[in-house]
Amino acid sequence: LRVRQAFAYCIDRQKIIQTLYDDLSSVPTTFLPPGHPMLTQDLTAIPHDAAKGNELLTQAGWVDDDNNPTTPRIAQGAANVKGGTPFEVTYDTTQATARAKTAELIAADLAECGVKVDVKTLDPSQLYAAGPDGVLFGRSFGHFTRSLRCK
Repeated sequence: LRVRQAFAYCIDRQKIIQTLYDDLSSVPTTFLPPGHPMLTQDLTAIPHDAAKGNELLTQAGWVDDDNNPTTPRIAQGAANVKGGTPFEVTYDTTQATARAKTAELIAADLAECGVKVDVKTLDPSQLYAAGPDGVLFGRSFGHFTRSLRCK
């Protein structure tokens, strides 16, 4: 939970909207559109706050052991992660300009919080191929699993 919250604080979604969509949208609070009948309460977007994101990552056991923001945090007490494992993830997306640029912006924001993101742009047929072999629908999320648990 803290890591998910930290990512939400670290990623500047308003900057993404301004940069890519000329500020023609608001920051979404959920995957559901405004006014959807399943929304039973008003939600507010989590604001961009890298300091809060960094604090949450530390609480979750991901520490900046070298006080160098350009290197990834490492696991020290992170649940189900071998101590000393760097916080490195892969962001798979398509080669579409908006998707690739969004991934780059997210990677830069997360780097400020000590998370290394390797952006990989794939042909849509690769990314969306059917499971079990497809990158997304195969649901193995192997890049993440390998980088966090197998060292």
